[in-house]
Amino acid sequence: MSHEEHRSGRRLMGLDYGTVRIGVALSDPGCLIASPHCTLGAGQGLLVSLLRIAEEQLVETVVLGLPIRGDGSPGTLDGEIRRFASLLEERGLKVVFHDEAFSSRRAEAILRQAGKRRQRGGKDKATDRLAAALLLQEYLDAHPELREARG
Repeated sequence: MSHEEHRSGRRLMGLDYGTVRIGVALSDPGCLIASPHCTLGAGQGLLVSLLRIAEEQLVETVVLGLPIRGDGSPGTLDGEIRRFASLLEERGLKVVFHDEAFSSRRAEAILRQAGKRRQRGGKDKATDRLAAALLLQEYLDAHPELREARG
């Protein structure tokens, strides 16, 4: 996506894609700050839910976390995430990929420091949406032209 194409007042949506849950974050209209929004179950109804959020929140672009291993090779979910991105694009959303390296681990560490206990059996919903916000904030910070274009 050319960043010059991003329209003023439109938000970006960050997605931390997983096989069980998808963390969702949204930028403010000025593309300065990313905030956790919600966590959705992966499966039937996911696409409809994301499209509804995109319409309600004036989302134009989705920043989708793509797992890249330390050696630069694609992560295990690479193909599934790229297929999901195609579904979003077919429905009119722009999709950009951003390395999600360790976003869930960073989110877990932040929640632990805040005194939140993880649910038994792994990550919880708060971790997923915070990981999406960290991913989206990293993308926003790496692309200051998104906010400068609004100036």
